[in-house]
This record gives sequence, C-alpha cells and structure tokens, in this order.
Amino acid sequence: MARLDDDRTFGWGWGRHRWLIHPARWAYRFLHRSERYADPEKMVRGYEDAIATSIRIFGPDGGPTNNGRHHLATELERTGQLAEARVLREEVLNAYRRHRDSEDPGVLAAEEYLAANLYRSGMFDEARPLFTHVRDSRERTLGSEDPATQRPGNWLAAMDSNQEQG
Repeated sequence: MARLDDDRTFGWGWGRHRWLIHPARWAYRFLHRSERYADPEKMVRGYEDAIATSIRIFGPDGGPTNNGRHHLATELERTGQLAEARVLREEVLNAYRRHRDSEDPGVLAAEEYLAANLYRSGMFDEARPLFTHVRDSRERTLGSEDPATQRPGNWLAAMDSNQEQG
C-alpha cells in the first residue's frame, strides 16, 4: 500500500480522509436545509438511500456508511422511533468495535449514543454498564473535569434519581 510523507497509509480504510469529510458535511447540511427534506419521512428515506449507496461503495462497515447510520438514527430518535434507532446504534457500535480499540473516542461516542437511546427507552439496566464504561474510559484518558467525561456521569445520576422516584 502506498504511504504518505507523514507515514500514514491511505486508501479505503478507517483513516482520516479529508476528501470525504467535506462532501459528507455538505450533504448533511443540504439535507437539513432543503425544503424537500423538511418532512421527517422524506428525511428518513433520504438517509436510507444514502446508506444504501454508501454500502455499495464503502461496504457495510465503511466510515461513511456508519456516519449515515448515525444520522438516520438521530432522525429516527427525533421522531420518537427509538426501537428502530436502537438497531442502527447497535450496528454502528458493533462496526466500530470490529475496527477500533474499545478506548477509541469514536467507539466511546457510539456507546454513549446507544446508552442514551436505551435510557430514553426506559431500559436503565442495559444503559448503565455502557454509561459506566464510557465514563471510566474517558476519565482515564481525558480526566474527570472534562465535559465529555462528566456527561455520562450526569446520565447515571439521572438514572439513579429516576429509579428512586419510581
């Protein structure tokens, strides 16, 4: 495989590909600003089409495919379809775990999104270990004062207060 001057490999792997990031951001902004996608159902169909295209080009575990799944899950959660979004969140997390270390920021973010979905669905027992793992991992790497570390702790505290009240 050819190498860049800074010793990073390039190709279709999981590295940073700036030539993909900018068009993906543009497409995301376009979808959210376009009147054609103001309807949530049309937005979901648009994301599903984009994911199908990404799977054909980048494969089922490709970075753009997982980004599309993440955005579709966010849209489904926004419309209250938590169970459908949970399936996508699990697919994203599993793909990240297959290609990255468990302490990778992307894996931790996917884990936190899945845990938040579980929390919103009232599945506290399933969400708790995910939030705990994210908090502990970020505490080791970022420190206890970082907002990204404190966020899972806030979710855990909210879970504890909900269980005390209920």
